[in-house]
Amino acid sequence: FRSEGAGAEVEADSTTGKVKIYSHDAATRETIKSAVEQIVAENHIGHVSIEKTTIGLVLGEPGKEVREKVAQIGCNFNVSDDDSKLVLKGTDEQIAQASELLKAFIAVNHIAEVDIEPEDEPILFSGGSNSILSKVESDHGVKANFRKGKNVVQVRGELEKINAATAEIERFLKGGDGMEVCKFNVPDGAIGSVIGKGGSNISKLEEDFEGVRVNVGRDSNVISIRGPEDLVKQCRSRLVITIATARVSDTIELTPTQKGNISSSDIIKRVAGITSTSIALNEDSIVIRGISNDVRDAKSLLNEHLVGVYRGYLDLEASQCKRVKNTLAKDSSHFARIKLSTGADIALDASESCIVVTGKRANVKKAKVALMGFLDFMFPQQFQTVKVHKTLFKSMGDPAPLADISVKTGASVSLDRDMTWVLVRSEDSDATTKAVTLVEERLAGCEKLNAVFRFETFESWILPIIIGKGGSQIQQLQSENECSIDTYKDEVTVVVSADSEEKVQAAKVALEAIVEQARKECIFIEIPESAIPAFVGKGGSHIKQMSDEYVVEIERVKKHSNLFKVTGKEDAVADAKTAILSWLKTWEANHTGLTIEVEERFIPNVLGKGGETIRSIQKESCCKIDIDRNHLTITVREGDEANREAAMEKIKSIIDEEKAKAAERAAAKAKLREQEQAEIAAAKAQKAAEEAVAAASNPEQMAKEAPASDSGAKDRSKEFTSRPVGLTVNKPKAKGSNAVLEVGTKEGRELYLMLISGNESNSEQDDRWESSTVSSSAAMISACGSNDGETVLHYRSISGFTVRI
Repeated sequence: FRSEGAGAEVEADSTTGKVKIYSHDAATRETIKSAVEQIVAENHIGHVSIEKTTIGLVLGEPGKEVREKVAQIGCNFNVSDDDSKLVLKGTDEQIAQASELLKAFIAVNHIAEVDIEPEDEPILFSGGSNSILSKVESDHGVKANFRKGKNVVQVRGELEKINAATAEIERFLKGGDGMEVCKFNVPDGAIGSVIGKGGSNISKLEEDFEGVRVNVGRDSNVISIRGPEDLVKQCRSRLVITIATARVSDTIELTPTQKGNISSSDIIKRVAGITSTSIALNEDSIVIRGISNDVRDAKSLLNEHLVGVYRGYLDLEASQCKRVKNTLAKDSSHFARIKLSTGADIALDASESCIVVTGKRANVKKAKVALMGFLDFMFPQQFQTVKVHKTLFKSMGDPAPLADISVKTGASVSLDRDMTWVLVRSEDSDATTKAVTLVEERLAGCEKLNAVFRFETFESWILPIIIGKGGSQIQQLQSENECSIDTYKDEVTVVVSADSEEKVQAAKVALEAIVEQARKECIFIEIPESAIPAFVGKGGSHIKQMSDEYVVEIERVKKHSNLFKVTGKEDAVADAKTAILSWLKTWEANHTGLTIEVEERFIPNVLGKGGETIRSIQKESCCKIDIDRNHLTITVREGDEANREAAMEKIKSIIDEEKAKAAERAAAKAKLREQEQAEIAAAKAQKAAEEAVAAASNPEQMAKEAPASDSGAKDRSKEFTSRPVGLTVNKPKAKGSNAVLEVGTKEGRELYLMLISGNESNSEQDDRWESSTVSSSAAMISACGSNDGETVLHYRSISGFTVRI
């Protein structure tokens, strides 16, 4: 402008938006003014709103044609800094034409994204030309593509059409409007039974239940079923039964040392009996066959024997597993604390949808109790348990009835041998509750169809008699009474089960007859410790003489030094018993002594550590001292009368001393209780006084805060301090700020977790909550109304604490 208008000066002020032209020549001023107006007219600014997801389409290959048309018009455009609009530059006419072109392009190129779970990716393409992506493209006139890197389906088209298309995809993936989606985990060994050769079983399911699609995830064992609600339920029922009853196999590789170790023990036989599996020992491996959960339990027990590490499991539903995974990604301390307190290693196996706990078996059990508390906190009432005695494992672990309960309720039901319970889980708490009711009904039925015989440890000799030579006796009992009889050597227990109470009763009568006869042919007689040398005789001569005379076997019980077993025919045993008792009576008459009764709790004090005290008294007094734990008596024999009395006095003094100490401890406890009660009473009196002062100063507020007396709910407001435990004050960062923020501390969170965790449940609670509670894990929640109408949660610790959240 300056060069064209000689002597002219032009100033452009960006702050005011004005251009000033200085020149002595009016024509020059007009010429420059016209040129400036031309530039302004050609550089007007316009805007077209755009979604961030559509920008790539406009600037990429799909937008090539519209960009060329805009360029032909003579208009330029770019994207605003905040990615919310296109900025157009040109004349008003050019901007108007370009805006129409761009708006038309954007109108048919809206983009929406639908998040896809990794296990759902294959189902998007299932069916080829009839896949869900092809279907929404043809039905709604949109473009649908799966973006693998982002795990989303991107739908492009007109706004109304993409809304309809994404709604259909969401419904297909998650259900709704008559469409049902069901997901559950399939045990690794059973996945083949579900899929079938070349996918034949899945094809058969989709053929039998037309409109249903079945898919198994590529990297997980999560199976998904989609389709009309009724058909999905029918399809799930068939799959649940297939999985529950499918026989699978697993292998444990063995080193030569492990092979030798396991060959020399009866562990394989015991584990097979406990888990109802078939176990074969090969040259370099163990092969386990059976139902999936049974095989898994058997493998854990065998590995514990081989390497000393036990592995336990807590199965989760697919959605629950995902939520736990996300929780741990944000804060892994949940598992870390349980590991620290129990000594067991804990890991989430997302592919199997379960939590894996490893370590010593006792530690694994503790960790599983704590984990149930954690899961119950995350998923209230979605995990519940029903306790089952070990003797009912076989009948309660029968997969078919458990599968039937799962079919009826939609909940997953499995036997957990570690915890001696049946675990019920579901995403729907109502389904869990219904399943628990059915499990309890089945348990009651199993108890009626089972008879349990429990014997004392020293009566373990009865089990071989019940079994018979080569199992002949037990096989005959089972055949004659149409029942099943299981023996548990470790627990010295026999369990009779049948499909009717009449058969159980008949088998029970037959078994009782065998046991009664066995007890007549095998008796136990207790001989005082000081009489044993005389009863046995030199080199066992006396008991050998009696054995020969009465045609019986007499032997000393290894774990009970003063107990003798007499076996033989019924009449011979009875005669031998009479003779032994007669001998014992004569011996006691010739070895008179002093006898006192004693409380069982004082016997260890009389014995001393390792029997040191009683040996010392016997040595000093030259007497023999017999302690009868069955009749709770102490007898001093032999020696002269003075020594016997002296020995008895020492025994009495020990007992009297311990009684005095026990009385002192009881008095101290009573005094402590009185002090605590006094402190509580003083605190209550002080609080009452403070409330009285407060009421006098502000009666309206106190009346407002007073709990309703007719609500029926227990008032817990006085059980807790006004300021919660585990808070700290954040100092204000802004200078001059008076804001004070109280936040939870790490110690407070740890205290909370410690309070709600524990290993044993206290069944005798005087303080029961009025509302229903979650009794399936380590803690229970009660929801009570507060004065301001909000719900206050009270968490019951199994270690006895009550925690207000």
